Amino acid sequence: MQLHLRVIEARDMPKEDTFGKCDPFVQISVGSLPVKKTKVIKNTYNPKWEEEFHFDLPNPGTPIFLKFIDYDEVGANDPFGSVQINSNSLVIGQIVEN
Repeated sequence: MQLHLRVIEARDMPKEDTFGKCDPFVQISVGSLPVKKTKVIKNTYNPKWEEEFHFDLPNPGTPIFLKFIDYDEVGANDPFGSVQINSNSLVIGQIVEN
């Protein structure tokens, strides 16, 4: 089964840095497949990624995990949110917008 995932945008990202706005990106994990990431959108609380990702799901029920992270050029990146989707809850051919 193929999963087509489109990361469009986010709104009202939290202020994670002392100076400047958030530099968010999304890390996408699907089961044990290699992790994929969106590009970093610099200096914004309302990023627009408009990126598509494709995965071959190894089996039904493979968990889909999206982690929202503030990129830091110095020091460790700051994760600030996540969502997990059970691929069993997706209907083949249906577009789900959240």
